[in-house]
Amino acid sequence: MKNVTSLTFTLIFVLIALLMSKCSPSPQRVEEKIDVSINFTNYQTVHITNTNYTTNYITNNITNTTNYTTNYVDNIVTNGPVFFNLSKYDNDIIQPYWRVYGKLEGGFTSNALTYMGAYVTNSSTQFDAIFTSPSNFYIPLVTQGYQEVFVYFSSVMTNNSTYTIGINLFVSNIPYVRITNISTDQIITPTNVSIAGIVEVSQPDTITSLNVVLSNSSGVTTNSISFSSYTTWTNKVNGYQFSHLLNLGGGFNYVKVIAQSSANIYSESQTIVILKSLFQIDGLYETFWNSAKLLASSSTPNPYFGYGIANVRITNDSYFLYIFVSNLNVPNLGVNGLKLSIAIDTNSTSGISNDAWIATNSPGRFVFAPTNGKFPDIEIQFRLKNTNEINGAGVYLVLPSTQTWTNVANTWVPNYQNGSFFGVNNKVGWEIAVPLSLIGITNNTSINLVAILGKPDGDNKNSAIHVLPESPSNEITTNDGYFTNHIRVYASNYIISF
Repeated sequence: MKNVTSLTFTLIFVLIALLMSKCSPSPQRVEEKIDVSINFTNYQTVHITNTNYTTNYITNNITNTTNYTTNYVDNIVTNGPVFFNLSKYDNDIIQPYWRVYGKLEGGFTSNALTYMGAYVTNSSTQFDAIFTSPSNFYIPLVTQGYQEVFVYFSSVMTNNSTYTIGINLFVSNIPYVRITNISTDQIITPTNVSIAGIVEVSQPDTITSLNVVLSNSSGVTTNSISFSSYTTWTNKVNGYQFSHLLNLGGGFNYVKVIAQSSANIYSESQTIVILKSLFQIDGLYETFWNSAKLLASSSTPNPYFGYGIANVRITNDSYFLYIFVSNLNVPNLGVNGLKLSIAIDTNSTSGISNDAWIATNSPGRFVFAPTNGKFPDIEIQFRLKNTNEINGAGVYLVLPSTQTWTNVANTWVPNYQNGSFFGVNNKVGWEIAVPLSLIGITNNTSINLVAILGKPDGDNKNSAIHVLPESPSNEITTNDGYFTNHIRVYASNYIISF
């Protein structure tokens, strides 16, 4: 281990933010720069902590304390931490980036470092330093809120011991806006829902206005909302709280709150996605389903297996098609649970005879042979695992150009449900909400439907155990062999209306 008799370690802190959103007339930049010079008499013994900056930063073998105190303590903070105002914006507005800039001096270069980076007190994420030259570096930060940020480094000169320097820079003028009572992608069934949240801005700035922006299938509306002051956890922040009642539209609602400060700086909250649905899509039967149209029903399970499906109900709003298929004595069959297929004919010229999940050469399968000559052109598929787990679910269309099943939504590809929601419970039933626009169904469309409960997955015996509507024309298998069942009859038609 080497002793370094004189080493100058200079940190220059610059925070750059892109502060203007779409609602502001032009982008603005707020930048604060602090030059800090610290001379260490013995680099190896210096360990800077964050419990008391005035004491620890000056007493750990640091010389030139007058310069240090002037540049670091007196001009920034005299007791305790000061926090960054780091806000997170939506990517479609402005994504700010924050950088801590610094320079290594006194012949000390990146070659002597094994690591250099930064972290914030409320996050386990570390941010690596990027060296633009052997001595010049910057550290990009991605975080939000008023945060205490620390730079830390390890060096071969100190046996890779890690040392930390607190960056106590308070950047003003940027409001921090957050909706606190609703998480994104939450399903809300009522028409009206209240949002609540907080806004913080560094003193001496204040918040002069708050607006909520609601976007849905009906368009975009902007309304001012009231707010009131509250006591924050630091005397360097002005805090406000707000609440507002929203009138949701059908389907997906996108909500964000925009704050304007006295310095004429705009800032936005994260956009919250709220789904207005008639039901919670979880496979549990809600009483509102009683008002939906009953397409078919049965009280008799498969005589060999002892279980089946009890009824099929359907309804819609202006955004979703909803279907619920109730179970009849379905047990917990473990990992290889049952399969449900919902085949829909929209009276189009498209449609094919095979099931979307069963190969045409499978030894056990069912095929569509409708007596009305209308083959299904939409198919919704589920697999049940254990009691209420979805072991794959998807939506398939027959496109006129291909006349083959094309998957348009599923649960196994990340972010590919395309607005569809699936729920299942072995004791209750199968539930789905699929956007009408996804499956190409419009107002006044007449559709026909048939629901097929398939054998447990994994044995390649994908025959039909139970079919609704029940009919001698809809064949089912009554033992554990390999069969090809023909599905010929749909339930009574349903007309989309909104």
